[in-house]
Amino acid sequence: MVVEQRKRTSKGRFAPEVTFYTTGKFDTRLDARWAVLLDTLAIGYRYDRAEENPGEGSMLRIPRFGDFRLLVRRHTPIAADIRRAQRWVHTGIAREVVILAGKPSSKGTYSGYSWWRNSAGEFGQSGYVLWRECLWCSWLCLDTVNVACPNPDCEEFGRLSASTAQLAMAYKVARSVRLSSAGTV
Repeated sequence: MVVEQRKRTSKGRFAPEVTFYTTGKFDTRLDARWAVLLDTLAIGYRYDRAEENPGEGSMLRIPRFGDFRLLVRRHTPIAADIRRAQRWVHTGIAREVVILAGKPSSKGTYSGYSWWRNSAGEFGQSGYVLWRECLWCSWLCLDTVNVACPNPDCEEFGRLSASTAQLAMAYKVARSVRLSSAGTV
């Protein structure tokens, strides 16, 4: 039996591994896992690989949320990621940038950080961003601790929850789906 060893970086960490998922080729397994979550929640996205964005890195774009960028990182964002998010928002490249750190999980083991510009042109930053679902209209959003639904058509001003059956199922699928890397069949 031959066991294939993953490549390591000069710092001894595992190198990112190109991963294939039904919707395409991803720079890392983590990017692919978050893509599985978006597919399971039926949220359309466009994935931009790092080689398509020199100097910017890979990202998920979610048109449903307007001019929105989602960066996925293994650990807490580094200074370069934070500067990139701030630059995109301040120069108008994106209305909002969210950096999610960690694997998709219903136990809240991932963390999110958000940089945004509102319609009045004011800039802001928030932490503790999670996927949330409206208990009344099932609207999905990435939000901080707000309790009111952002859906303008939600007549009941529904409450947002980070622990719904739909989100729990999506997290479970994202963790359990088998992904293939460039070296496997």
